[in-house]
Amino acid sequence: SLLSRKMSQTTLQWLRPVVPRLHPSTSSSSSSSSSSVTQPQGAGNASGIRDRSHDLDTSSESEEDVQITGATDDVTPQVDDSTSNRPNKRRKTAPSTGAANAHRFKPKWCALYAWLSYDNITQAMFCKWCKAAGVRSNWTASGVKSCRKHILEEHENGINSKHVHDVYRANLKLSLAKGKQAQKQQLETMSSNSAEEAHFFPLSAPSMTVYQSLLGCFRTLYWLCSKELPPYTTFSDLKRLIQGFGVQFAPAFQEGYESKQSIEEMILCISDSIKHAVRREVKSSPFFALLLDETTDISVRKECCFAVKYLDVDGRPKTTYLSMEVVENGTADCITNAAKDAIESSGFDWKYLVAVGTDGCSTMLGRVNGVVKQLKDVAAHIVNVHCSNHRVALACVDAASDVPFIGKKFKPLLSKLFFYYHHSANRITALEKYRDELDLPNVSIKKPADTRWLSTDSACQALRKVYPAVLKQLAEDSEDEGQGLYNSLRNTTFLRVLLMMCDILPLLTRLQVELQTPNADFAFVRGCVNRTANDLIRLRAATGEYEREYYSLLEQEEYNLITSTTRTRADRVAEEDFADTIRSPYIAAIRNRLLRRFEGMEILSSFSTVFNPSEYPNCDVDELEFASFGDEAIEQLKGHYGARLDTRRLLAQWPVFKDYMKSQVIEKHPTWTTADVLSFVARNQPQGMDSFCSEIRLLARLASVIPMSTADVERYFSALNRVKSIERNRLQNPMLDALLRISIAGPRMDDFDFQPAMRAWYKSTKVKTSRRIKIPELETTAKQ
Repeated sequence: SLLSRKMSQTTLQWLRPVVPRLHPSTSSSSSSSSSSVTQPQGAGNASGIRDRSHDLDTSSESEEDVQITGATDDVTPQVDDSTSNRPNKRRKTAPSTGAANAHRFKPKWCALYAWLSYDNITQAMFCKWCKAAGVRSNWTASGVKSCRKHILEEHENGINSKHVHDVYRANLKLSLAKGKQAQKQQLETMSSNSAEEAHFFPLSAPSMTVYQSLLGCFRTLYWLCSKELPPYTTFSDLKRLIQGFGVQFAPAFQEGYESKQSIEEMILCISDSIKHAVRREVKSSPFFALLLDETTDISVRKECCFAVKYLDVDGRPKTTYLSMEVVENGTADCITNAAKDAIESSGFDWKYLVAVGTDGCSTMLGRVNGVVKQLKDVAAHIVNVHCSNHRVALACVDAASDVPFIGKKFKPLLSKLFFYYHHSANRITALEKYRDELDLPNVSIKKPADTRWLSTDSACQALRKVYPAVLKQLAEDSEDEGQGLYNSLRNTTFLRVLLMMCDILPLLTRLQVELQTPNADFAFVRGCVNRTANDLIRLRAATGEYEREYYSLLEQEEYNLITSTTRTRADRVAEEDFADTIRSPYIAAIRNRLLRRFEGMEILSSFSTVFNPSEYPNCDVDELEFASFGDEAIEQLKGHYGARLDTRRLLAQWPVFKDYMKSQVIEKHPTWTTADVLSFVARNQPQGMDSFCSEIRLLARLASVIPMSTADVERYFSALNRVKSIERNRLQNPMLDALLRISIAGPRMDDFDFQPAMRAWYKSTKVKTSRRIKIPELETTAKQ
């Protein structure tokens, strides 16, 4: 019986692949007689079924072992009880490494079969096309875990012969949501039962060529850089996402060219293409101006930003990013050397540089060794332009120092209050509780800063809205810092100054926003400044909107912390003298400082006299007076730009141009501004005066490129802080400059020509050997 048991185990071990296919009745019938299930019968079954064993799924090997063990117990001959109760000990053999690797999922299958997807968690394969068509099978529900290639081939043949039409209709409906009108017409004309349409409308999208794949990589990187996203960590993931939508890259680009070096090469080629385009536009402009400023980035490194203003091909002024250079320190010599390198490396001619825009600090405008002074040594005709926004900010700082309470008490208290809440989450939570109880607006305490043009107004407006909640929170704070702020803020003079600032600062905020208008000219700037000065005079004569509510606020219950403790007789006397001691002196100081900051602009005033229609005399003025109008301005412009102008022709053309302005512009176009006149004269020759306006037209082009503000450079600093953040603080200057250029100066992706960048990458001399890939399109373009 032991010999028979051993022989039966050997036979069933040989029939291992066949047992799962046997009918359940086989085992029951074989248990009735031990002699009926012998080697000849087992061998005969094996010979008849062995040829079909290659089609079986052997992935569930553990389940087969269980079935084999049960079958072995059934065919064992009858023995005594002691023998039958012994456990069946099977020999445990180590699994074969080669067989396990042969049946493992291979990632390259996803590239071979467009419909295939693999879930790493469940370790199962799924069919994307069957899911799109709504087919119910293992390929869509639980997944197929048998990783054999012939199973994939069988499924691909099956979907191509059964539900290809349904899958195509499902994919086509998804594409209709994206607005593909051409495929919509195809869907409407398709028959519902035609199986031949699979030949004309294949399911799998054809793989892109090498050229298209390279273009896709360049477009992907361009989009990441234009959105200021980190390209190193997101490029490969974005490629996988694109491939998940059915776009098949060429094999060389499916997982290749994703290293840091490859990404940097592509980005630098895109940046160089944009840089060359900007240089060509600037060189085609008759004149250009330079804007510069310096800052410190997140890695405590001095960065000097350069921008350029010029006339485009249509004659319109345009300001764009030029470069970002690292300087050793913020001295005038280092900044001057960086400016010279930026101009000379771009191939610009110094004789076409007409103006330099700066923030007005002593490093830039020093009379002895300033940056502008050193640049004038190279080009003497340069006009120095102090940024208009910085002029307004400096005027506000000077005016605050003229009134002791505002400069020494009010502004420091605003800063202390911000840091009091900024460093404590518990204090912010307590403030929010009182704010909700009093039903006040959901605003937070803002930080005032002299370098941020609109921050002081935002800080005053925010404090005014939550002032009662701040007082209640400070009253319950037992710390010395909170009690000190509470005693200062509940002063009636502080409250009234706060309301007064909420009336005055919006006028200056409006002026700052107006001065940031793109391509603002000198006449526009002077008009905005004069209008603000007149509004300050009216505000000095009568109290503003918020200050008029001062006495009514003191009567409200929310302000009882002020009325019950601090309104003494001295306070009432101070309230009566408030207009004479604080409001009137402060408004007068702002107006005087503002007007004084915009003095000394002789060249710009001369341009305004020539091209500003509002400065021309009325039509009823004496002819002699009109004949002498603007002669001083022309003389000043002739003396400054004498080397660039034909002074004799300029003096002859000026009377003719005055008559033209009087008869054709002022009378026929009364609403034209200086910008309209400059645009008309710089872009077009006045009709009938082609030979009489050449020098006037040259002056108009000179005036069009003079910058009145460096707000664009400040915006570039904001982009610098977004690109070189704390997480990306190790960005070096070449890559940082390229990322900023793509983000700031790069056109829309649909308008950008990728051919020069791709050609530069393909023919790059930095690669020791030629590219492994061959792109005939770029080879032909390079030869041409």
